[in-house]
Amino acid sequence: MAEKKKRKNSRAKGKGFERVIAKAFSAWSGESFQLVPASGGLRWGKDNRVAGDIVPPVDSEFPFCIECKKREGWSLEQILKGTGEVVEWWNQCTRDANNIDQTPLLIFSKNRSPIYFMVRYEDFVKLCDEGSNFNTNYFITTLDTGDGELECVGIGFFDELLTFEKEYLYQIISE
Repeated sequence: MAEKKKRKNSRAKGKGFERVIAKAFSAWSGESFQLVPASGGLRWGKDNRVAGDIVPPVDSEFPFCIECKKREGWSLEQILKGTGEVVEWWNQCTRDANNIDQTPLLIFSKNRSPIYFMVRYEDFVKLCDEGSNFNTNYFITTLDTGDGELECVGIGFFDELLTFEKEYLYQIISE
């Protein structure tokens, strides 16, 4: 009889995913991205500079607050319908980003699935500007922000996001 497969600790799976994303951003940018201790829950009193799951070096001009999620149970259909966990993740990501005056960037995946990224529609439009080399399959949808408002977001493949030159990406998002 075959041995039952051990269930991987979800916290370890999440931390492993965060490490993969931090290494990808570090390799792409030449800067040293670090995981936030306590899974993004670290706060120093009223000092809100630390938010999200991954942070760039202090002197970086990186414009995003990064939230990472690697979990099973979500689907692209749920995102299109505006239901499921991804909506909650997005709302968490935008709250954290607003606290530190940065742009929210949700990076998410599940087993045997590509890694996706989600940004606000207006930021996605900047990425898709005719002057960019962004050639990905993507979609635009609306999500309920939890306060009765709808927010338009763009979703694409994470590896495509890393095709941008660092300075160009920082510039277009910061405008």
